[in-house]
Amino acid sequence: MRVGLGTLVWTLLVLGGASLVGQVVRVLSIDVADPPDKSHITKNRHTESGYVSLDASSDHLIWFMQISDLHLSVFQDATRATQFQEFCLTTVDAIRPAVVLASGDLTDAKTADRLGSRQFIEEWATYRDILRSAAVLNKTVWLDIRGNHDNFNVASLSSEENYYQRYSVQGKHHQRSYMYNYTRGSDSVAFIGVDACLLPGPRRPFNFIGMVTASEMKMLEQFEMASMHYNYTIWFGHYPTSCILSPDPGIRRLMGRGLVYLCGHLHTLGGLVPNMYTRQHTGSLELELGDWKDEKFSCSCTRPWNVFFH
Repeated sequence: MRVGLGTLVWTLLVLGGASLVGQVVRVLSIDVADPPDKSHITKNRHTESGYVSLDASSDHLIWFMQISDLHLSVFQDATRATQFQEFCLTTVDAIRPAVVLASGDLTDAKTADRLGSRQFIEEWATYRDILRSAAVLNKTVWLDIRGNHDNFNVASLSSEENYYQRYSVQGKHHQRSYMYNYTRGSDSVAFIGVDACLLPGPRRPFNFIGMVTASEMKMLEQFEMASMHYNYTIWFGHYPTSCILSPDPGIRRLMGRGLVYLCGHLHTLGGLVPNMYTRQHTGSLELELGDWKDEKFSCSCTRPWNVFFH
């Protein structure tokens, strides 16, 4: 029996899709009721010499904020930009966080008909100009990182369309993943940003899953080792770990000694999953924020878990 080329291609696509779905299901299979793997848990470094006593003072109190999935767009919903500007001018001034984490999809990068995808320099300029006009960098440390929309059609890190490196805050200093250390008095926190964007960056819809390459994993392992010198470690990135493919020992295992991994990307699945959080087998938390795109707030865009204190 002869098999046509179309049938063969379709069969290969189905098999490849099934394999990908199987891999994602395997990564997603976390039961929060399962006890954590105690063999991997390491005590927070700060508690090794005893717990800090909280009182009415602000000692040992560190505020930080997370925003995610801004999707600043040339074509859709101008209030995303105006309310982002209000956040930078008003909310950051009121809370005065030590650090703000902007966990990806800073821009929308979709065409007017919402079907095509490419980088628009105007969206990136809007993001940059709002941060500049609000003088955000004089108020806080701004840690931004790429999301899949910020990577649409980006052929390489040196591509002229890799606007993240030209218009973001951290892109000027870090091509991909990076580490920032915050210290105040005897308190210290290591923030590790994970860039799992595909390279080269594909068009929609081939961008849902992220990947940490072997070389990127090695860098993250070095960051994890360096973070042991600090009281706490907070990981952040765009993709949930359920959407990241990574080599051994796996991204979840690598993050296991951190307090938490903060991310975005899934947009509460259209409102079906408003509370996206889990405790991994390593004992650390994974907390996914909704999005700025559809869930904007005029006064605050934080969830309770996005304010960190100890």
